[in-house]
Formats: sequence, C-alpha cells, structure tokens
Amino acid sequence: MDLEPLDREDLTFVHDLIAQHVVLTGSHLGARLLSTWSSTALQFTKVMPRDYKRALATAAAVEPVPTPQDLQVAHG
Repeated sequence: MDLEPLDREDLTFVHDLIAQHVVLTGSHLGARLLSTWSSTALQFTKVMPRDYKRALATAAAVEPVPTPQDLQVAHG
C-alpha cells in the first residue's frame, strides 16, 4: 500500500460526501469539519493498493472503447 496526499478531485469528493452527510444527518462533527475545511483537508490521506494503482495506469494507457452514449446516430 502507498500513502498519498489527496488531489483536488479527491478533496472535492470527500468534501461533497461530508456535506451530504451533514444534510442527511445534521452531524455537528461534519459541520465542524466543513467549517475548518482548509485545515481539515490536510488531515486526509489516500491509501492506494499498489496493484490497483498499476491497473489504473494500465487502463489509462489503453484507448477506451466507446459506449453507446459516446456514439452519435445520424438520421437520414
């Protein structure tokens, strides 16, 4: 396992999850975490399994197969 800092996308995901938790539960702890987000965000660490990281890198190197949503249909 590798320990990594969270990138901007990860931080946005975590922030949004906590915000949703606060809305759904009224969590005082969640609200406090959000109110001090600039310091709270520094306390998170991503735990990344090495095999998964390698698989992600391999998948990113392969051209994606288009899905039906990616294809445009021409009507004639």
